[in-house]
Amino acid sequence: MSSRVALVSGGSRGIVAAIATRLEKDGLAVVVSHSGDADIADPFEVRELFDRIGEVDVLVACAGAQAPRSTIGAMSDEDYARVVGVNLTGTFHLLREASRRLRDGGAIVTLSSSAVAHGVAGQAVYNACKAAVEVLTAQLAKELAGRDITVNAVAPGPTATSLFL
Repeated sequence: MSSRVALVSGGSRGIVAAIATRLEKDGLAVVVSHSGDADIADPFEVRELFDRIGEVDVLVACAGAQAPRSTIGAMSDEDYARVVGVNLTGTFHLLREASRRLRDGGAIVTLSSSAVAHGVAGQAVYNACKAAVEVLTAQLAKELAGRDITVNAVAPGPTATSLFL
């Protein structure tokens, strides 16, 4: 068992599965979390997730939620709350907890989306959340620089996963 631990939040298929597999190949013990493990929109559940894992060297915050394509005027309150809850609030909770618990010299990676740059129609709230994740990531990189923790955002484009297809 590796002494280095990675938490990959966001399910167990598609991009997340590929990331987890790669980290495992690189010798890290990988914990994959999905909505059944912890509701990342709930700060208490995120705290408990980190408590269960213990020390963490790497956080990959991949959790994401989309709503059916919709104009801002037609988006339901429920869809809005779910998209913001997972993509922005949940990512914030993961980043906040990781900033407190990640071992010095560790790494944090957040997933944004190329949709931010392309302004994909009907996804205004999703795009806004992912843009905010990029800002949070850049700020956290500055805050954690003194601890030698690397913090980066990745913005994948369309990827042939079951969710995309």
